[in-house]
Amino acid sequence: MRVVLSMPMARLPTSFYLLLNHGRDLYSNSLLRMIRHFPPELRAAYAKLWDERERFLAPITGPSSLCHDDPHACNFLYDVVTGLPTAAIDPCDVAYRHREQDIFHLADAYPQWRLLETYIEQCSLAAGYAARRWFFSLWDDVKHSVNVGWYDAPWFAAKFTRLAETDPCFTDLANAANRAHPANSEV
Repeated sequence: MRVVLSMPMARLPTSFYLLLNHGRDLYSNSLLRMIRHFPPELRAAYAKLWDERERFLAPITGPSSLCHDDPHACNFLYDVVTGLPTAAIDPCDVAYRHREQDIFHLADAYPQWRLLETYIEQCSLAAGYAARRWFFSLWDDVKHSVNVGWYDAPWFAAKFTRLAETDPCFTDLANAANRAHPANSEV
């Protein structure tokens, strides 16, 4: 099965599209260049994440939908009387792709609003979403690292810990990343 993770061609190298859609042979050259500034523990964790991509993505089925690419609570305008959202703003990389590549952002701001949980209650997701949430989130962070130069090793390590909580295959790598870069914030 082929899943397209759409990102802006102008900012992210074309090779990233090929990597996510066509295979391991491109991994060692292109992806490693994108994360070359990451410490060895995080590079190893991302290598494992890449190796497991087919297992993560295989359960995803259904049609594509128009995705905002950053639909957290801060990217909506709200009616001043009702408090209900009236419009989405700041679309990052709008594209047609599977909805799971969009909804993981719902928990990024104001988690107490339970936007992600409410969505899941209304629209069921394929088995394994809890782990795929972190899979998509971790690759989204690589996109931000490449596009804007943002990097926070403890943040990445904490996200691998969250992934390991849902997928024990990542426990050893998450532990190694956290020993080298103790988390200083909750993700």
